[in-house]
Amino acid sequence: MRQLLDRLFQAAGRTPPLYRVIAVALLLALPAIFTGYLLDDHLQRLMALGTPTPLGLERAPWDLFTFFAQNPEQNRRYVEVLGAGPWWAEPTLHLSFGRPISSLLAWFDYAVAGWGSMMSHLHSLAWFAGCIAAAALLYRSLFGATAAAALALWCFALDDAHAMPIAWLANRNALVSALFGILAFAALVKHTRPEADGGGITPRGWALALAGFALGLAGGEVALACAAYFVAWIWFAAGGSLRTRLTGVAVWVAAVIAWRLIYKAAGFGTAGTGLYIDPGQDPLLFVGALLSHPPVLLLGQLLPLPAELWLFAPPAITLTWSALGWLAFALLALPLWRLVRGDRIAIALLVGALLATIPMAAGIPHDRMLLVPGLGFFGLLARLATRPEASPRLMRYIVVVHLILAAAALPLRAASQSAISAHIDAARDTLPEAATRPGNLLVTLHAIDMFQASYIAAWRLAEGLPAPERTVLAGIGLKTVTVTRRDDHTLLLQQQGGYLSQRFDWLARHPSNRFTLGEIHKLPGATLTVETLTADARPDRIALRLDLPIDDPHHLFVWAGLNGFVQVAPPAAGSSILIDVLP
Repeated sequence: MRQLLDRLFQAAGRTPPLYRVIAVALLLALPAIFTGYLLDDHLQRLMALGTPTPLGLERAPWDLFTFFAQNPEQNRRYVEVLGAGPWWAEPTLHLSFGRPISSLLAWFDYAVAGWGSMMSHLHSLAWFAGCIAAAALLYRSLFGATAAAALALWCFALDDAHAMPIAWLANRNALVSALFGILAFAALVKHTRPEADGGGITPRGWALALAGFALGLAGGEVALACAAYFVAWIWFAAGGSLRTRLTGVAVWVAAVIAWRLIYKAAGFGTAGTGLYIDPGQDPLLFVGALLSHPPVLLLGQLLPLPAELWLFAPPAITLTWSALGWLAFALLALPLWRLVRGDRIAIALLVGALLATIPMAAGIPHDRMLLVPGLGFFGLLARLATRPEASPRLMRYIVVVHLILAAAALPLRAASQSAISAHIDAARDTLPEAATRPGNLLVTLHAIDMFQASYIAAWRLAEGLPAPERTVLAGIGLKTVTVTRRDDHTLLLQQQGGYLSQRFDWLARHPSNRFTLGEIHKLPGATLTVETLTADARPDRIALRLDLPIDDPHHLFVWAGLNGFVQVAPPAAGSSILIDVLP
């Protein structure tokens, strides 16, 4: 076993032609082309096609990442008139991301080229190849044509954490943003003056880095994480006087502030959601995220443990997970510092990788957020592992975890991304024909998540098919629901443990916006009232009162599970039925 590991390490350490690294990585990621359209892809297709619909999703080609505009009246219509959003959504819900380059690329796929999902996925793979090429340029600039550069590149190219940006078309923005950000970092490194010449960055280096950063930010917010490397490089590795370093850091701080002002002035941002944190709008919530999210990402980078599992864990587990991440950081901090002390490049990579997790804390921990932090992490590992005095244990760890296991997991994780949308596809394929008849009301008594019911209309309209005219989504979750008929117009719904028990359920409502007893929401053909609350002020029992009698033929009752929609007859007066969305 020892000899096998040593041979694999030596093979990885040789400097290979770039095309070989790209070819191997693309071959492993190739299953992504069969994942089809996932989640937001359905909405973006509809936006790009520009067909007027009742959903009001018409967008400019550069604005396909605005899902909820900052328009309370439009949001109210979307939820209360069409029923196409969850009834608990905040009227001020704002989910709008400024990614004009990535938006235009999606618009090109759907509206200009008219590509199907497979060609669009090949387009994403091309951007992944570009990221690998940019990383190769960076590592060559850092380490020269050495084993360290080759090893870092192999680890970056084969990292299975990249599976979602590769396989989810709407997440292509991460690849676009990272590519330009990595090129900006490479420009800083390549155009750093030798210490003998006073250190610092040349004017050409500044121009290229700022241009690359601007393009990266136009691709997506992931480029913000690259700014961590810019600051770390200037402060620890580029040399120059204290004044030069302070000025360099100030330039990048000013660049981020300028981006933020432009971003907000253009109407982009988030509000009223529990999944995306705007640090400028919710600084205290962001501080809390800094305490819990980065350590989860750290464990996700160190171990073959997907960070996104944190999202579905109960609170006690998430707290323990974050605590273990901090413990791992504390145990590694001193040994790492001893290893990097005196090595300015290694220090810059270490500090940059750690700081890169800060902007990533604004979202829910997920391996897809490791694209940029992993860049420095792998560079650091390669730098340390290829020293003459390197520990054989470090070599084995890299080979086993970041080459063998990662290479084996990448195709599996790329192919499995379709699972995140499988229940939506199942709902699409099992929608009863009667649901689209004029005048009918589709009542989804319960679904796994809000997307399962909400995306059906967008998908059908994008395909030129009729969509439900009116729909009501009563509740979401993974636990058993009891449905009881109170009278001829009213159904009582109660989920075991209460509603909105998972973090992901809070996408459309900020957790600080507490539910109240008697809270009423009017939907098309129905009214929902929160009758009882859990101890932490989540809905426990909901009364669904229909305008027409429950047994009216215009009502179609369903629930949505892993296998799609299941049509169900409402319970008889005074009796109950149970709904279990998980088989």
